[in-house]
Amino acid sequence: MSNIECTYYKELNKSSLVGYCSIFHQVWKIEIFNLAIFSKNGRSWVSFPSQSKAQEDGTKKYYPDFRFKSKEEMDKFSESVLDAVEKFKNKDKQEEKQEELMF
Repeated sequence: MSNIECTYYKELNKSSLVGYCSIFHQVWKIEIFNLAIFSKNGRSWVSFPSQSKAQEDGTKKYYPDFRFKSKEEMDKFSESVLDAVEKFKNKDKQEEKQEELMF
């Protein structure tokens, strides 16, 4: 059982940005809002909320508000969040089917 529950999901599909989600971590007792979900070249990952800074060349660079010290820990967290999002989406589909049956 995962310690992470998805509480909100919004699909966008804008370039590599798939959407945004919010989660509740049951062990840490913390809610994290606006996690960005990305997918590119068959790989999906989650990014923490970040701040953008304009660069001298006019482009923007994004800096996360916080992060894990190791890539391995971030990858595990990302995988758990993605699993929780899939469960959330499947739950919504099941509830829609139930509503259709009721009417």
